[in-house]
Amino acid sequence: MDGRLKKQKLTYHILWIFAGLLLFSSCQQVTVKVDSIPSNTPKGQPIYVVGNFNNWDPGDNRFQLTLGEDSVYSINLPRGFGKIEYKFTRGDWTTVEKDICGYEIDNRSLRIGQVDSVVEQIESWNDQDPVDCPRLTLMVDNIPEDTPLVDLGHFPGER
Repeated sequence: MDGRLKKQKLTYHILWIFAGLLLFSSCQQVTVKVDSIPSNTPKGQPIYVVGNFNNWDPGDNRFQLTLGEDSVYSINLPRGFGKIEYKFTRGDWTTVEKDICGYEIDNRSLRIGQVDSVVEQIESWNDQDPVDCPRLTLMVDNIPEDTPLVDLGHFPGER
């Protein structure tokens, strides 16, 4: 009985080791690339990826992208499962990425196991004026006194 119990324990341990190896080997790794950054990005400043995989630490040196000879930034994210949410910064939250006109953007996301690489573009930075915004805002300082109210956005009967 003693030998049989040892054999069962050994089999149990081998199964757990096999399950662990299977789990580890099935974890996917994703490469994130950035092939375009704003033209006013300060020269020599590092770019980081920040997300739910590093507790949203915007300057975590483990997640600094590497600039390749092809001028593409890249990083391999840790192996794992599930949905990843992320953004790009230049080291802190005051330098987080924004949309092309400088407005807040939603977190980027991907599901590990569905893709093995993703290519992104950064359109503007929080601390820099947007350079390629296709919108123009006109500010009117002075309206002539004889401008009809309907032209000011008022409608007949409103004051």
